[in-house]
Amino acid sequence: LKDGSNDVVIIIQKPAGTIEKRIRVIYIHPPIIISNLQHAPVAPLPGDNVTVTCTVPGDHIKSVVLNFKVFGKTTQVVTMTKGANDLYNVTIGPFSDGDSVDYWVTASDDVGVHASYPEKGYRHFDVNSPPGPPVLPPEPQKEDMSIYPILFLLIIFCIFAVVIALSMRSPKDPNAPKRVSGKTAVERVDDRIDPEKASFPDGQGRGGSRYGEPPDSSDKYSTPRGGYSRYKNDKY
Repeated sequence: LKDGSNDVVIIIQKPAGTIEKRIRVIYIHPPIIISNLQHAPVAPLPGDNVTVTCTVPGDHIKSVVLNFKVFGKTTQVVTMTKGANDLYNVTIGPFSDGDSVDYWVTASDDVGVHASYPEKGYRHFDVNSPPGPPVLPPEPQKEDMSIYPILFLLIIFCIFAVVIALSMRSPKDPNAPKRVSGKTAVERVDDRIDPEKASFPDGQGRGGSRYGEPPDSSDKYSTPRGGYSRYKNDKY
């Protein structure tokens, strides 16, 4: 029978004669259903064979073939074998490293109807070598801590040396005359006054006092060179 409407003639023979009846039968051919198309291993390695399986139910299925194409090569067609539970399978390969494979399945029934799966496009897998070990970043270099004790001891030694040097300096004489620009006050006065040419109110030269008396060495107002201090608060 064909898909659709079919006219059927039934002939019945009886003693009284032959009876012919014509009836119309509508026949719907079962469709071709392809499902569960997959391959294993999922990520094949170089040298591996790949097994492709799919399910095509129905006794009306006449053949199931696998079409596959390695990139850069022609398409190949191999027949799939039917197993239990309408499962068809075939093994292809081995493949080389870098192969890129597209594949799809075509099934036909007993009346010549064909169906492909996927209906548009194809399934795909790549053959690649396993990845190498991960490249780890270099470990950071550890800081050398052994130098820190040495630096600490060196600093302590320097501090100790400075303290010793300061303690060994002679103490400053508090009675020593103060120096201004490298000279004491007395030296600066002596630079301004020449005792040989100094004149005094009584007309006497060096060594005279204000009142013509010889200078008293014990006079606390006399200068170191025999001069005199006009005022009590004068300091040389």
